[in-house]
This record gives sequence, structure tokens and C-alpha cells, in this order.
Amino acid sequence: MISGQRFAVVSFTLMAMAAPAAFAVEPEVAIWVTKRSGVAITEVKALSNLRVGETVEAEVRVTPGTGGVGSYSVSFRYDAEGDDVLNRNALLRLAPDGFSAFPVPTAAPDIESDRFLSGQMNSVAGISLPPSGGRAEGSAPFAIATLRFTAASEGTTSVESGAFNSAVDGILLQDAVSTASPGYGGIVLAVPEPQATWRVLSALVCVLAVGGRTRAGWQGKGFAGAARA
Repeated sequence: MISGQRFAVVSFTLMAMAAPAAFAVEPEVAIWVTKRSGVAITEVKALSNLRVGETVEAEVRVTPGTGGVGSYSVSFRYDAEGDDVLNRNALLRLAPDGFSAFPVPTAAPDIESDRFLSGQMNSVAGISLPPSGGRAEGSAPFAIATLRFTAASEGTTSVESGAFNSAVDGILLQDAVSTASPGYGGIVLAVPEPQATWRVLSALVCVLAVGGRTRAGWQGKGFAGAARA
């Protein structure tokens, strides 16, 4: 029979051994809007007042988790809501330090969106040779791609990162064996209807006009009352 004290020591040891797995941090893939109409802006996750014809540039970044990042392959989807809000201008693959090869998958080509089909951008991939290269656990986020779009029509859509090319996408840790379960993020872009903006402005003008007439009427009555007195 194990004494209470020995049982407590054994339990604590087992918990300590299991702790690293319990507190493992998965890598994160994020997208940030960095430019609007070619001009750098404060980085944001959403733009709600785009105009048709405006361009948007966004940067895709990976934050390493527990075990670092030995290789990555990430693809992108947009206009999945059923509207043709965006036109894809460019997908620029970057070459972050620590990775030695940047293959372009051929199994899943780019797909331009329309009102019946969501758009998809082919995978951005990086491999470190040896796998122990890449980016270590706890290192800063690193950029893997730049996305460029033009607002084509009114509506709201999201640009999402993910493993949409399932045959190739994913993230391996620096041990080249373990597969991560990354968190995938995106951005939201909205192009409001010009008519809606015009209706708001028209209503505001009417309110100001009515307010001006009301003040004028009160001022007139006050002056007339004073004259009669």
C-alpha cells in the first residue's frame, strides 16, 4: 500500500510530466490590412467603408507555437458568402528567414470568384532544410505572403486563411514529424451601397433644414410678441 505522502509525491510528478502537453500553444495564422489605395494605414482586421474601385493590401503572418514551425503551407478563400465583392489582384509569396525552399503547389490552382463560386488563392508554402531551421518556439510573427484585392461591387465579405488545399496544407513543427493544429484568422471588408450613404446624407440635410425653420419661427414669434407689447 502506498502511503499518503508517497501518493502525493507520485501524483505531483505525473502532473508535472503532463504539464507541457497541457499548456502547448498552437501556431496562429493571421491576416492584417496594411494598405488602402496604395497608402499605408494603421493595421486593422476590418474595413467597413470601402468604395468600388479601391484597392486593399494585406499581409499574412504566422506566429510560432510550442515546437516552433519547421514548414508551412497555407491557402486563402474570399467571397465565400455568395457575392462577387472582391477581385484578386495579386498573391505575392514572401521568403522569410529560416526557410530554404518555397514550392508552389500545382494540384490546386487559383479560382476567381463570381456570384456562384467563392474565390480561392493557391497555397503559400515554405520548407526548412534541415527541418530544425524554420522559426523557433517563442519567436516573433513572420510574414509569408502579401494579398492584394480591388473592391468590385457592394457587399461584405471575408478573406480567410486556412487549409483549403487539403492535399498539401498544414504546419509541421521543427521536429519534422509532429503536425500542428494552427488557428486560422482573416479580415472582413465591406463596400456599402452608395444609395445607402446618400439616404443618410439626405436625411441629415432634412433634419438640419427643419431645425433651421423651427428656430426661425420661434425667433419671429418672439420678435412679434415683443413688438405688440
